[in-house]
Amino acid sequence: MSGTLKNVEQVHVTKEAFAAIVADGSVVTWGNEDSSGDSTRVREQLKNVQRIFATERAFAAILADEGVVAWGSSSYGGDSTSVRNQLKNVQKRRGAM
Repeated sequence: MSGTLKNVEQVHVTKEAFAAIVADGSVVTWGNEDSSGDSTRVREQLKNVQRIFATERAFAAILADEGVVAWGSSSYGGDSTSVRNQLKNVQKRRGAM
């Protein structure tokens, strides 16, 4: 990634990567690929993102339809395929980080 990010609403960090939610609800990631700096695998799913949560090497995004998309190291929560069906109607709680 190079250049300037515009219309950034939130920025979240892992140990060595960043994820920015921009005004259109998309996400831009950069940094160490092992720390979730590469979101290519889930890029098409990262639309209408409302909130991102981070572990040391993974991110999880709550979408407007209350689904969840995760990426990064599977050892740190970056692979949610085994629980995908349970991650529906997820809501961010008021005051939650």
